[in-house]
Amino acid sequence: MKRKTVHWEKSISKNKEDSFQKRPKVVLTEEDIIGIKECFTDYIELKYFGMIKTLFNQWEKEHKLGKLLSYVNYQPFYSVLKDKDYSFFCELVSALPQRQKFLMVSHNNYDLIKSFIYLSIKDINEEKYNPTQAQKVFDTLLNINPTTIIEVIENFLNEQREHHPNAVEILHNELQAILSSNTISKNINSVHEDNAFLEKNAKDKVEMYIKEKEEKGTILTLKSKNNEQIEIKKSEQKWQDQVSEECSKGRNF
Repeated sequence: MKRKTVHWEKSISKNKEDSFQKRPKVVLTEEDIIGIKECFTDYIELKYFGMIKTLFNQWEKEHKLGKLLSYVNYQPFYSVLKDKDYSFFCELVSALPQRQKFLMVSHNNYDLIKSFIYLSIKDINEEKYNPTQAQKVFDTLLNINPTTIIEVIENFLNEQREHHPNAVEILHNELQAILSSNTISKNINSVHEDNAFLEKNAKDKVEMYIKEKEEKGTILTLKSKNNEQIEIKKSEQKWQDQVSEECSKGRNF
């Protein structure tokens, strides 16, 4: 009988492909492109916040939101900032899912944040700066990811200090005032508290596991010792029984 040849490498390769199927690649349709370039742009100009939020939710469910915003290089957000419609900018950011908020601010090496700081410096130099409106934008940006955004802002301010010392000093002081406010401090503390809780929880679980292992080990040791003592007693009893039996037969030991 002829043996069947099995090609193991091909079989394993095929099994791997079956087990690790990649998620289908998201492809933008012509309708999607028209939606982001025309409809979305119109909603931005008309400030139809409800429709904007509906589009965001729809695209997010289809896993297309990030790709569509990247496709237009987040221009709608830049346009609103350039028009200095800071209140609407904050609303626009709030409509984004949390993950997309960070992708938006971190796009192109945090260029959106730098653009806002450039505008603020320019307004300060031209004496057109509105600290109340600017603070709303800072609050909105910082609440996305306090630790990272603070570092980005401070680093960029330091880069501009030589060219615009007065404006940078004003923005730096305002940033410190915002950081000392309850909202941002609570957010930062919340992150640290969450991390501390997770670390403590993990540590407690490890300690509990070790304690349980030690207790089980102690119990097993005690059981082992107890069994040994029982065996010794049984052996002694057996020997005594044998001696008694032999003595009764008149044998001398």
